[in-house]
Amino acid sequence: MSALSLATLVLAGTEVALESDALQEVVPLPERLAPVPQAPAWSLGSFVLRGAPVPVIDFAQLLGLGGDQAPARRLVAIVARDGQVFGFAVDGVGQVLGIAAADCHSVTRSHGGLVPRMFARDGGEAVYVLDLDAVFALENLLQVQQGAAAGSGEPATARAAGGEVRALALRCGELRVALALSVVHEITRRGTVIEPAIGARAYVGHVDWRGRRLALLDPAALVGRPRSVGSEGLVVVVELGCGWLALAVDEALGIVACDETRRRTATDSDRIHNHVAALLEDEALGPLLLLDHAQLAANDAVAAYAALAQGTAVRAKAVNGADAAGAGEAWTRFAYMHFTAAGKLSAAVEDIDAVTAYPSETMPCPVGGPFQARFVHGGRTVMLADLRALLWRGTPTTAEAGRVLIVTADDGAVGFVVDSVEAIAYIEAPAASYHEHRAGPRSDGDGLVGCKRLVRVGVGAQQQFLSVVRLRDLAAMLLAEPSRVQAAG
Repeated sequence: MSALSLATLVLAGTEVALESDALQEVVPLPERLAPVPQAPAWSLGSFVLRGAPVPVIDFAQLLGLGGDQAPARRLVAIVARDGQVFGFAVDGVGQVLGIAAADCHSVTRSHGGLVPRMFARDGGEAVYVLDLDAVFALENLLQVQQGAAAGSGEPATARAAGGEVRALALRCGELRVALALSVVHEITRRGTVIEPAIGARAYVGHVDWRGRRLALLDPAALVGRPRSVGSEGLVVVVELGCGWLALAVDEALGIVACDETRRRTATDSDRIHNHVAALLEDEALGPLLLLDHAQLAANDAVAAYAALAQGTAVRAKAVNGADAAGAGEAWTRFAYMHFTAAGKLSAAVEDIDAVTAYPSETMPCPVGGPFQARFVHGGRTVMLADLRALLWRGTPTTAEAGRVLIVTADDGAVGFVVDSVEAIAYIEAPAASYHEHRAGPRSDGDGLVGCKRLVRVGVGAQQQFLSVVRLRDLAAMLLAEPSRVQAAG
């Protein structure tokens, strides 16, 4: 059964719903708004939010629900549609609801067609569903096109970076940087560093990795920041357009989203000389410098470092012994995030959009479902589900002490609360060595069995066994059929 994910807004004692994906965030209504010339009475003016103008509509007056500026009306719901953005002045924000399409009923001659449908909540309250297309068709509606590409001054690599929307956050001394996840091949202990043959900017020396000798570079020096690389720490192996390189870092902080809403334009000097695509804002980690890996690969010095790599692409002998795999066997890279949730578990990195701290501010959810709360992350609503309570019934949990793994499904986003994130592991292994088995069936038949797997990957001494949770499948199940899975009480 198809379901609609709707967010409700409260004004003049009435709830009005709209697509949850369109609701970006909610901010305080500014005391002063710039009036719009020759605007209708429901147009309050505009204000600037993070450098972009936002026109504000008196939502109550637009719908004929009492257009007086009620004292409680002090919030602006920011709504985006097809690159355009505007704000609704509202009294409050309600909930995010999953409504079956069959439960929505047509409404005729209602507010000029702005609310063509309605549904009834469990308590019997009527909720009207807004038609955003009809709102955009209103005469005299001030529409602002978000200027993300043309005229922004950002290079193409900063705007799209090959299409990636996720990055690996890294700590290099006091500096925090981010690198597109698509170019990261493995994270491993640094081990012995071979002294550099020459002295050059960012060039630390060499490290041996899987039969190759890779040039080791200092990310802080690459972006023009001073730092002394110690003997301890990690190596992040990356594959750029110019070849293989290793980066010396102190800590892998987690995965962050790096879409346009989180990017701030870097200085011209940083972009051109220091390989910085943009400044990235993350709620949990703060500001990060997003490295421009395409510009790095085009740099002659970096390309020369990559050319120093020795060894061949055949890794079977270096990893598993001389007879571990045939010369023609296809190898691949398996990427997993290891975490604890009342037990040690793993999930495919490709399933996880971001990792963040437990939010300091949350909003309530309907009682009785699998979701404990909801919060706003990166301009979208995320439903919180405690993975520990879902997997281990009756296990005491302290939600505020956990981390949140954010996963996107077709119907929205779910934040899974876990105890801690341990590491991101990249496993080089023959593709044919991957095998998965269903976890044992559960007596309560709550649907979790389809999202849990025992995975075996690798050969010989490098074979690994993982308890894997398919977080994207679980998120889709929770959003579409929440009754199949109930959290522990």
